[in-house]
Parts: sequence; structure tokens; C-alpha cells
Amino acid sequence: MAQQLTNVSMDDLRIDGMEIPYNHAAKVLIYSNYVVAALGIPGNTLVILAVVLSNRVRNISTAFIVNLAIADLLTCCVAPIFSWVQGYDFYDPILEPVCQAVLVVVHSCIGASMYTLAAIAVNRFLVIISSRQLYEKIYQSKYVAVQIAVIWIIPISVAVLPSFVFGIGQQGYDFVLHTCAPVKDHPTTVVFNDILSIVLYPIPLMTIIFCYVGILVKVIIHNRKLAEHGVTRTSGNPSNENTQTR
Repeated sequence: MAQQLTNVSMDDLRIDGMEIPYNHAAKVLIYSNYVVAALGIPGNTLVILAVVLSNRVRNISTAFIVNLAIADLLTCCVAPIFSWVQGYDFYDPILEPVCQAVLVVVHSCIGASMYTLAAIAVNRFLVIISSRQLYEKIYQSKYVAVQIAVIWIIPISVAVLPSFVFGIGQQGYDFVLHTCAPVKDHPTTVVFNDILSIVLYPIPLMTIIFCYVGILVKVIIHNRKLAEHGVTRTSGNPSNENTQTR
């Protein structure tokens, strides 16, 4: 019996009013979340307003900038909720649905931010690499709307479907970290974390790296051709040859 009790974790004993073990790091993070909200909310709001109110900067490309600002703004808006959750000293069942909702928002918005950055990288890559006709065909308003929809559908699906539809992993309150997180003691939480990690990070990161490396290579080749062209013109100039002879 004693052995069975030892194997029961804090996450299994979710009793209303139960004292939550003190965690100094969690208390410090309370203030960090407020700082993130205080800086991020006005900053991203200004970006959105600048694009909406100014016709000069409003174009197809800035649609991705606004989308990135919206995703970051939503993330900053839920940061104070993390602080509120971390301030609890005694367990309350209300923490579970709150944490589940907050984690869906955070995972969706962080994923949308990553995929938006990847979309911006692809946009810059095509500006440099592709023809003007191809670029204008891809970045028509209707296609940009589809791209932005996909940017949101992917992370929302990953945040919602595994745990809430297919029962893979569990999202809720973490007693050790004093915050909202996937419940570590759930048997399939590792699988859920792997799905999040693989879909939300490596795919957009590899896209970003590929696009910007491609742009760098293109610029280097272009500059080298310009340099060679300049050398050819100089060496083929009769006056230059005469000067060198003299």
C-alpha cells in the first residue's frame, strides 16, 4: 500500500484546496509575464495600426507582417493569465479549463508566428529568385488569404486535435512548474510534445534557413558577376591598356 502511494504523483492528486508546493522560479516568472504583456501588447498594436492607417506601407507583403503582429499580440494578451495561474498557492479545479484554453491559444499563436516568419522568408526568396510574373501570380490577394488561413489552420489543428479529439496527451495545470503545461504523467504526453515540437518548429525553421541561404547565395553570385563584368570592361578598355603600357 505504501509503495502504491509513493507512485502517485502530485498530478494524480488534483484535490480542491490542496496546497501547491512552493516554487521560487514560478513566483519570479509572474513578473516576467507582466513585462512581456506590458511591452508586447502596445508594440504589436502599434504595428497593426501603422499598417492599417497608412496607405504607403499597405501592400500584399505587409499582410504577413500584420498577421505576425496579431499572433504575437494574442500571445502577449494571455501572458497575464499565466501570472494569475502561477500566483495560486492552493489547487482550484478552475485551473484545468483555464490552462487548457490558454495552452491552445499559446501553441496556436506561437505556431502561427513561426509559419508567418517562414511565409515572409518565402516571399523574400521569390522576390529575389523568381520572375515578376510568377511572383505577382502567387501573391494575388486571394492566394495570400489562403496562405494566411493555412498558417493558422496548421498550429490550431496541432494544438487541438491530438489531446482534445484523439486523446493523445493531456493539457492542464503543472504542480511542479506552477503553470499551464502538458501533464507529464499522462502516458501519451511525450507523443503530444513530439507532435508539437516537430510540426511547429523544424518545418518553418528549415524553410526560413533554406530561403535566406538561397537569397545569400543569389546575392553573392550576382555580386561576383558584377565584379567580373567590371574587370572585363576595365581590362578590355584600350585606354587602360595604353596606360598600363606606358
